[in-house]
This record gives sequence, C-alpha cells and structure tokens, in this order.
Amino acid sequence: MLKALKKSNPGLIAEKRKREDIFNAVVTKALAAKLALYPTSINDDERLLKVGSLEKRHRMAIEVRLGEKRLLHEALALLQGGQDEVKGQTGKKAKRKE
Repeated sequence: MLKALKKSNPGLIAEKRKREDIFNAVVTKALAAKLALYPTSINDDERLLKVGSLEKRHRMAIEVRLGEKRLLHEALALLQGGQDEVKGQTGKKAKRKE
C-alpha cells in the first residue's frame, strides 16, 4: 500500500524508515482493534477450558478463539520489537527447509 502511494507521489514518504514506521503503526492498530472485538480475554478462555462440563463444540470454539488471540498477541509483540518474548512463548524457532 505504501509503495503504491510512493509511486503515485514520490515525494510523499521519501524515507524507507518512515514508511516502515507508518506500516508498523497501522498494522499494530489493526491487530489491537481485532483483539478488542473478542468478548473475553485469554485468561477467561483458559479458565473456561479448565471447566470439564463444556460440550465438545463449545470447547472447540473456545480453543479456536484462544488460538486466534495468541496469534494476534504474538504478531503485536513482533511488531513492537518483542521478538525474544514471542520466541520464549512459542517454544523452538521453526527451521526453514532449504
């Protein structure tokens, strides 16, 4: 998106660092807005999963919602420079196939 703006008006955002800052700010706000749409927190979902009386579909729905929230939090941490924190939460770093 920012590249398209630069092509249409080269002087608009001349510095690459500035474009990256704008990109990070926009994506961070979008991720935070998505997280705000969930009616429960991660802790709430974890507590609900500890209850043994949930129906199978209800349990699966909570697990999916919890997974989505964790991914959103990881993405936010990466954008905010907390890469070491995210690595510690997710375990080993994935190996790339060559």
